[in-house]
Amino acid sequence: MNEKDKKMVSIVGEALEQVVLPELQNIRDDIAGVKKDISNIKDDISDLHDTTNRIDIKLNSVVKRQDSQGDDIIKIQKVLKLEPKA
Repeated sequence: MNEKDKKMVSIVGEALEQVVLPELQNIRDDIAGVKKDISNIKDDISDLHDTTNRIDIKLNSVVKRQDSQGDDIIKIQKVLKLEPKA
């Protein structure tokens, strides 16, 4: 390797150290931040899923109760010989 090649390798090495490597570190830091954000989003989605399940259970119980009450009303109307409104 001659002197010109050594100088070129030195310049490229300095450029890598001063420009490229800091940018690569910034990219790594950004990726780490994105991974953390994704983890937080996954936790939020899990919490929303649990909340949705609780809402579904509550609504299902209300619907079942209203269906039962509707059946009871029809039975009472039949006992009283009233025609249910259709």
